[in-house]
Parts: sequence; C-alpha cells; structure tokens
Amino acid sequence: MIKAIGAAAAATFFVYEAATIGYSALMLAVAVPAEQRCERDAMEAALQMERDPQTADSQFVAVGNTCQKSVSIISALLPPGLKP
Repeated sequence: MIKAIGAAAAATFFVYEAATIGYSALMLAVAVPAEQRCERDAMEAALQMERDPQTADSQFVAVGNTCQKSVSIISALLPPGLKP
C-alpha cells in the first residue's frame, strides 16, 4: 500500500515537472520573438527618424502598436495573478 502511494506521488511529481517545463518552453517560444519584434521595430523607427525627422510621430505610434501587440500576446499566457 505504501509503495503504491509513493509511486503515485512520484508519478504526480514527474507529471507536474514535465508540465512546468513544457509551459516554460511555450512562454519562451512566445515571449522571445515578441520582444525581439518590438525591439527591432523600435530600432528601425529610430534609424528612420534620423533620416526623416518629420515621420517621428507616425513612427512612435507604429512602434507603440507593435509593442502593445507583443505585450497582449505574452499576457494571454500569464496566469491571472501575474498579469500587469
């Protein structure tokens, strides 16, 4: 009986660890590209604003929209207690 309880506890632990690792991999697979997309657009906007300062307002809006989409993608995967 005690062996069965121990085996069930060990199996539960391994399932929990596998789920945690899988969820972490999913978060990284989503968060890293979203963050890179935001940073890339910000750098491109900065370079564009150097060349043509009159486009600064539209560039800031475009970068803000891209970063907001990235944040919404990442926050969709966060548990309710961790959402900003």
